[in-house]
Amino acid sequence: MKKRLAASLLLALFLFCIGCRPPEGVAMQSAAAQAGITPGVYVHTAREIEQAYRPRLELYEDGTCAFTVNLLSAMGHLEGLYAVDGDWLTVTVQSLDFTGFAGDDVKELTFELVGPGRLMFRGTDNPDAPYLGATEALDVFTKEEAAASSDAPQQ
Repeated sequence: MKKRLAASLLLALFLFCIGCRPPEGVAMQSAAAQAGITPGVYVHTAREIEQAYRPRLELYEDGTCAFTVNLLSAMGHLEGLYAVDGDWLTVTVQSLDFTGFAGDDVKELTFELVGPGRLMFRGTDNPDAPYLGATEALDVFTKEEAAASSDAPQQ
C-alpha cells in the first residue's frame, strides 16, 4: 500500500512539473527584449564625466527625441525622430545646433538595447566617423528612474 501511495505521489509530482513548462515552440525572450525600449531619459554611464556634462538621450511618447552631446568645449543638441525595431533604436536627425565638431554632418544614429533600461550607442550613418562628439561606439546609456517627487512643492 505504501509503495502504491509513494508511486502515485511521484507520478502526480512528475505530471505537475511537466504541466508547468512553457509549450514547445515558445522561445524565451531575453530580459532586454521583455523590457523593450521605452520613452524616457537615457544618460551616458561614464563615471569620469561629471553628471552635468554627460551625453543624454531623451525619447518622448510622440516619437520625437533630443540628444545632448558632449563636444568637450561645449554641449550640443540635436533633435529628431526615433523608430524602434526589436532591440534596435534608430534616430533620424532633423536639426542640430553645432558645426565644426565630429558628427556635425550626421543624419542617423543607432542604439542597441543591451539590457533592461540600457542602450548601447552603435554609431552613426557616417562610416568614417562612427562617433558623435565625445560619444563613441559601444558607449552605454542607462535609463534614469522617475525622479522622486522631491522637486514637487511641499504642502
